[in-house]
Amino acid sequence: TRYISVTGVQTCALPICKREISVRQIVANVQSTFGESEDTALAGTKRWRLALWNGITQDVIYGDFPLGFGMGVNIAERYDAVPIQQDPFQTLRNAHNSHLTILARMGIPGATIWATIWVTFGVMTLRVRHRLRRTDPEASGLLTWLLIAAVAVLANAVFDPSLESPQVAVPFYTLVGTALGMMARVRAGYPALETTKTGPID
Repeated sequence: TRYISVTGVQTCALPICKREISVRQIVANVQSTFGESEDTALAGTKRWRLALWNGITQDVIYGDFPLGFGMGVNIAERYDAVPIQQDPFQTLRNAHNSHLTILARMGIPGATIWATIWVTFGVMTLRVRHRLRRTDPEASGLLTWLLIAAVAVLANAVFDPSLESPQVAVPFYTLVGTALGMMARVRAGYPALETTKTGPID
């Protein structure tokens, strides 16, 4: 088992079933989609992934389903893009891309809200981080790490349905919630990390 390192990226990996979230894995996913990959397993999924993603964007953004297909439709089967699975219970149902799954199921309005949430989160985190750089560098550093971790998971979700599994979703939203809690304390005038104070900072 490998773990995230707070002080560096050399061991920045999360075990996710048989895959991991790491810098190396994200690079491999990008290469398998937009270029040539040495990983035969990833290269083999390139064709059906691109066909699936293209079908979703054409139908939802440019076609007759701007509000999406809803929550019950098997998105992969709709486009005949279901990869062969040894285990029938692991059949793909979504877009193999957590963000496109939002677009496919909730349409343009849902995807717009989804994008707005994460852009707002990023801007808020950067602002509070900048505010804390001089007054509380430890809290500023932690917020930086939380933001990097969130961005890494969101980036990996472009190439892998990672946010649809509890192994990723639970720690991911825990990290996001921690960052939101710290920012809420700062905005209320309390220290971002200290919990022994009984009142706001003067």
